[in-house]
Amino acid sequence: MSVDTFVQLVREYVTTIDRASQSQPHELLSSCARLLSRIYSAGLDLPDVQPTDDDVDAEVASPMAKLTSLFGRYDNYFEVFDPFVDEKPVVGSLADDLADIYLDLARPLAAFDAGRTSDALWTWKFNLQGHCGDHLVDALRAIHRLVHDHMPPEYRAEEKGSNPLSDIQEITPQMKRAFDEAMLNIYKRAKAEAGYNATRFLSMVTERGGLDTARYLLHAATVSDGYIALWERNRLDLTVEATILDFQWQALFTEEERRIAIRRLREYGYKGKLPTLDGT
Repeated sequence: MSVDTFVQLVREYVTTIDRASQSQPHELLSSCARLLSRIYSAGLDLPDVQPTDDDVDAEVASPMAKLTSLFGRYDNYFEVFDPFVDEKPVVGSLADDLADIYLDLARPLAAFDAGRTSDALWTWKFNLQGHCGDHLVDALRAIHRLVHDHMPPEYRAEEKGSNPLSDIQEITPQMKRAFDEAMLNIYKRAKAEAGYNATRFLSMVTERGGLDTARYLLHAATVSDGYIALWERNRLDLTVEATILDFQWQALFTEEERRIAIRRLREYGYKGKLPTLDGT
């Protein structure tokens, strides 16, 4: 496919999400399934170009809140980050997926429309090989199951119903940004206060975002090298496990994820105060 075709598909996706509140959930997800599969395919054929030194981080509003409201009880689903790694499923969010895809496509589109073609093409390709691509392929599988098996075509978000992930509250873009900052802050504090430069952790937060990084580490089979490094320095208070137990982040994690954090901290002799949950 040509660059023009890819750009047209991006425009169609951005318009589809912009008008999401005018669509019914089943209709919107069906449209996204058609568009996202074509965007992924066309993105693989984008040319290799060299960007300038300028980024393409244009100011674009996230559509996550309206998507969360639209999908209602069908927003959350189970997933694994890497099918070649033995780890437990974590909770994904279709609203989060589609909103992040939107931002990763719309920001370079603004650069493209401003005449910065090479910057836009490089960023689109980079995003699709990483953060945007992860959300895209995760979303497609969830959408496939919903539109063909679980979500009735007539579903409206105001309808009530059970959700096995109901202990996850609505996650707003503001909450995600605040948690991103909290994760970056523990990186900075570990470097300044404990002499530990967690470069891999920083890369994960930058590429995946704070919430995805935390869930990935929590569901890993063993604690991370960074966790061990902080334990050796007697600074378990700077671990992801300790951070997510702060009351302000309670809405972002399931009780099982908090139990994992509590068990790990107790196992390594954490001296700080821990919440009490059943099963810990």
